[in-house]
Amino acid sequence: INDNKFKLFVGTKKMNYLYNYTDIALGAPGLSQFERMLIGIPTILIAQNKHHKILLKNWKKLGAAIIADNNIDSIKIKLHELINNTALRNKIKSINKSLIDGNGAKRIADTIYKSNK
Repeated sequence: INDNKFKLFVGTKKMNYLYNYTDIALGAPGLSQFERMLIGIPTILIAQNKHHKILLKNWKKLGAAIIADNNIDSIKIKLHELINNTALRNKIKSINKSLIDGNGAKRIADTIYKSNK
């Protein structure tokens, strides 16, 4: 995309800065996807290996991300789709906020506590 409103960051170490000033992300479906979900950054996920492909199916089923093939044409199509569809971006943000609520540790502790009664 040739537009001065967009900036591409690759391999940055300043993730906090990046997450605070990012509207859309491209990435793999690993731990960084959970971070993006928590912060509310709609993401286009791209598999990097066979294990990622399994994860992508689950993220897609949940509606937690847009999925692109690992080629420039697919990435461009999905990027334009996400940029031009505010409702889709908001829907992904909403789904992600509902999936990542910050209470996972409490739920695990409660389960352990209840099982030890």
